[in-house]
Amino acid sequence: ADGGVQGTSGDMQWNTGNATGGHSGSVTVQTGLGLMGAGGDIEMLVGMGGVGSGGNVLVSAGEAMMASQSGGMVGMMGGVASDRTTSGYQFGGAVVITGGHSHGGAVTDAGGNVLLTAGGADMGTGGIVGMVSGRSEATSSGDVRIETADAGI
Repeated sequence: ADGGVQGTSGDMQWNTGNATGGHSGSVTVQTGLGLMGAGGDIEMLVGMGGVGSGGNVLVSAGEAMMASQSGGMVGMMGGVASDRTTSGYQFGGAVVITGGHSHGGAVTDAGGNVLLTAGGADMGTGGIVGMVSGRSEATSSGDVRIETADAGI
């Protein structure tokens, strides 16, 4: 709900209960099949800050509290193009991660960073940062490209 001129808009929270003897519940957000059209979208949009910063988006997997268990995984995957005929162009969905653009007017302004950091370990080996191109069943595999953008001046 709107907060009015002086107020704060309301919070929204979805959660499942705690469980002491088993698994806690899951939260699923899913759109339906579009048999003769496109599947539905799921959008999460964070508010703009008028005087303060814009809101954050944090996706964090669960912590493992017992020995010999792993923390939860955060996974992102583009959509699968599943028509197996050879009748036309078909592309799997992209996964795009982009830092924020700065529209400021000072040379000290900067766009948002994109950082890939593997997890650390107190005693064992730290995690791996890996990049692997896509495999092709029939032709060449994809490229791995790391490059810098052209300067404006």
